[in-house]
Amino acid sequence: MQRTGQTAESVRPGERREGKTGWRKAARADINQESHVLTDYRVYRFGTGEALLTLLEGAAALLAISWLFYDTWIAAAVLSPLLIFWMKQVRLYRCEKRKEKLNLEFREALNSLSVSVRAGMSVENAVAETEKSLRLVLGENSCMDREFSYMVSQISLRVPAEKLFLDFGRRSGVEDIENFAAVFSTAKRFGGSMTRVIVSTAESIEERIEVRREIDTVLASKKMEQRIMALMPCGIILYMRVASAGFLDVLYGSAFGAVVMSACLAMYAAAVVWGMKIVDISV
Repeated sequence: MQRTGQTAESVRPGERREGKTGWRKAARADINQESHVLTDYRVYRFGTGEALLTLLEGAAALLAISWLFYDTWIAAAVLSPLLIFWMKQVRLYRCEKRKEKLNLEFREALNSLSVSVRAGMSVENAVAETEKSLRLVLGENSCMDREFSYMVSQISLRVPAEKLFLDFGRRSGVEDIENFAAVFSTAKRFGGSMTRVIVSTAESIEERIEVRREIDTVLASKKMEQRIMALMPCGIILYMRVASAGFLDVLYGSAFGAVVMSACLAMYAAAVVWGMKIVDISV
């Protein structure tokens, strides 16, 4: 008697039966979809070892400041809440650096994408070719290779390319990528020229990167001067403590001295932050 249950070879109603190759491709796409974790480039998250190293660096700087300005390690415990500010600033700095790197990688992706589109490929096929090119140029661990690999897997599942670019632009936090995604989506929807959109965006990003490089070249010496000047007050105090022992004793061990040194430390921190903002010019 033949069993009426569904066998391994049966197909559910409404499903299209495919060969072994089709099932394998679909399974591979499902695996890629589940294993890929979408990165929000607007938020930087420390790894365990990275967070510990950053915390130790901040603690070492805090101990040095406590010894120079207060001559006691107890001040480090009082100033320990500043470690929260330190961790936040390091996180913001590394987030900006990651977005700058992402923008450079996106320029490479657009150059490859424009070549494929000019050759007559559809956008979907051009994305697949770009993913192969990025893997050779940037490596498998690059952010852009992972993003385009995800796009290829989603396009194979009939997800529109413009939707994928819009999502990537939103997560990137990079103005050039967001603008490209918006223009690309509009052109795709209303039948605009994909080649013109991609080429013009690539040229715009190239111009902004070149301007940024010129500014960095001009400001390189000024940034070095700013770093040296930021370390000078600590260097002067250290020199006076080593070369003229006892000269600063009047500022240590008393309430008046603690108030004076706290005021000096506050002005010193404000000057350092101000100097960093002066040499930080965005394009």
